[in-house]
Amino acid sequence: MFETFRNIKRRTIMPDKLRTLQQNKALHLAFKQIADTLNESGIDFKQMAIMLNIPWTALLVKEVLWKETQKTLLGKDSTAKLTTSDIDKVFEIIALSISEITGQEILFPSIESLMFESIEQGHSYPQGKQ
Repeated sequence: MFETFRNIKRRTIMPDKLRTLQQNKALHLAFKQIADTLNESGIDFKQMAIMLNIPWTALLVKEVLWKETQKTLLGKDSTAKLTTSDIDKVFEIIALSISEITGQEILFPSIESLMFESIEQGHSYPQGKQ
């Protein structure tokens, strides 16, 4: 049995290396060149997003919708630096815009709204002790 295994060649799979400093610089230069080309061609973000047909994700909403609205409205880069009233202001603008586009109302998550949503989907909650 040992003989059989000794003749098998071991193949070591090496993980890909992280990008080099030069690759990182080139990547960011490519980002700028793409942005310049799109801007010079008059193609805005909305048009490009439609052409790429990229589905929305929570991260895309945070990075594109929320942070850009937050930065424009409040001048703050980080969500960690927001006050409770800042969150209300940013959410109101985004929710209103989405409502105008989709016709659907978006509520800020709360225990009540999550319970209501769950009930609408057919889940039930136990009644409190009487």
